[in-house]
Amino acid sequence: MSDIYEEIRYKKYSKLTKAQRNEMDNGDLELCTCERCDDIGCSWSETYWKGEDSWVTNVILDEYEAVCDDCYFELSKKWKANLRILYYKTIDFFKGLAGLPTPDA
Repeated sequence: MSDIYEEIRYKKYSKLTKAQRNEMDNGDLELCTCERCDDIGCSWSETYWKGEDSWVTNVILDEYEAVCDDCYFELSKKWKANLRILYYKTIDFFKGLAGLPTPDA
């Protein structure tokens, strides 16, 4: 990777210089910003994206499109996310009892 990649990785986007922001926004660095904490990380190995993984990830991300690993872990512990996951799992359970198709089937 380039020097600019190592220079701005793990920093806060709001703390970057104008030149660094321009390079990140317009360059091909494979970096993105966590919408929750503003940290910069690798877009394919250190970021959870809405719609990319399972429906559980989408529930946990809630209003965010992309978050870092640390924020994902924090969000996954919130009662709201766990309650919504329980809700959908309960619906799937009763659909299974009724012989209706479920997302996991």
